[in-house]
Amino acid sequence: MLEWRPQLRYNMIHFTPLQKLGLSRSCYSLADQLELNPEFSPARKKYTWADVGKIVEMLRNEWSMVCITDVVYNHTGSQ
Repeated sequence: MLEWRPQLRYNMIHFTPLQKLGLSRSCYSLADQLELNPEFSPARKKYTWADVGKIVEMLRNEWSMVCITDVVYNHTGSQ
């Protein structure tokens, strides 16, 4: 994973919101703050927030990378 990272000298990954998106499909219109976007999971597998945590830990420990994400609490709705 991320074999190209040393050559590009990146030290940070910025995740756009990871939560389930609303009907508009905008990353800033979330349907559920607590549900991970199911589009990140392959068929027959459902990733969890624990899986995201493992990826973040791996990136920090093995690649010395920082992970950040947007928090959009005021953009949650059914649409």
